[in-house]
Amino acid sequence: MYSEKKRERIINALEKAGYGKAVMTDWSREGDLALNCEVWCGDDVGMVGDYYMYDRDGYDFSGVKVKVAKLLTKMKAYAEWYDGAVLIVCDA
Repeated sequence: MYSEKKRERIINALEKAGYGKAVMTDWSREGDLALNCEVWCGDDVGMVGDYYMYDRDGYDFSGVKVKVAKLLTKMKAYAEWYDGAVLIVCDA
């Protein structure tokens, strides 16, 4: 589990990168940060992930948008699927 300060830094970085719409503010499971993969964040950024796009152009081996995966890695975190529509951001 990461600190509230780290959670806020991750949210700010996602918003700055254009993925702010995907942050689920109504998610309240033990302080986890969740990302909605069904939200279109804009033509220039798209969605944070697609469960069925794993290892395809623009997505990593698990279906997370490469830009999002790199951003999270930089913040010492990673994304893991909760279900087919939601990614949970985990502490690395």
